[in-house]
Amino acid sequence: MTFEQIYTDLKNNIYKPLYLFYGDEPYYIDLLTNYITDHVLKEEEKDFNLSVFYGLSTNGSTIVDTARRYPTMAPYNLVIVREAQQMRAELDQLSKYALHPSPTTILTVALKLQSGNKHELLKDFKKAVEKFGVSFESKKVYDDKIPEWIKKYLSAKGYTITEHACQMMADDLGNDLNLIVNECSKIIINLPKGSQITPEIVEQYVGISKDFNPFELCRAISKRNKLRAAEIAFYFASNPKENHPIKINAVLFNYFQKLWIYHQLNDKRGQTAAIALGVNPFFVKEYAEAARNFNINQCSQVLKLISEYDLKLKGVDIDQAEPVELMKEMIYKILAI
Repeated sequence: MTFEQIYTDLKNNIYKPLYLFYGDEPYYIDLLTNYITDHVLKEEEKDFNLSVFYGLSTNGSTIVDTARRYPTMAPYNLVIVREAQQMRAELDQLSKYALHPSPTTILTVALKLQSGNKHELLKDFKKAVEKFGVSFESKKVYDDKIPEWIKKYLSAKGYTITEHACQMMADDLGNDLNLIVNECSKIIINLPKGSQITPEIVEQYVGISKDFNPFELCRAISKRNKLRAAEIAFYFASNPKENHPIKINAVLFNYFQKLWIYHQLNDKRGQTAAIALGVNPFFVKEYAEAARNFNINQCSQVLKLISEYDLKLKGVDIDQAEPVELMKEMIYKILAI
């Protein structure tokens, strides 16, 4: 089932005896787990019918014994297991319970994984859960999908955001959804519903400079504006904690990768190009302009250069170089290509 399907069922009081929420994106795992914790039982029912366990400090037999209990003056016995990635043999015990779950218990297991990592017992547990319950994998949102995610999130809250402001937030915050939601909340509590969020508002409440950010650096470089690019680079150098070179490097690589793709498109018209690049049609004109300043061979050279400096920024094959100096050096070399 999708997140939307599970969330809709929960809001309609349609419950399953078993839930497994897992993956490398904690935002959706927390959202679903917290909703179940907060809404399945009334406050007065929680004292005797809500049990919360944490993977590192519990064991499978305790969870199973608790799940086998009958509810006390409530419709359900609610058992929540958080941080289940810390469990090993315990998941095997939960798998056995999942094959014969109590119909009056709702057992919810939240298992958060690091990107690229797998839990050796997850496959068997997931299969057991799906016999009578629901599993949902919460996957990281790709970087190029973040602007659209931000717009949808704010739209659901009753706000609109300009393309420039949206890209500012996406470039600065990355694909950490919890961080994005936290920063959006700073705007939401200060603006009435129906407001449009502009770069000035993002700068005021989130603290991202509308003039000095990764988005503006990409613009300056793509226009071969050496003075502007240097100005932004020196600003970043004076604020390295807020503008870490590795993060800036990732944004630049993503930009020139899209520009390289743009050069290879047979149809470079707005909507078609926007879909191929994974950007809003608003930005296609900027890529068209950038393509006149960097041909496809130059884009390839830039991507190779950025990859080399990415390794240097991570300390590979270089001794005690300041990251900010490496970043400035790289920008100078890009503009010289």
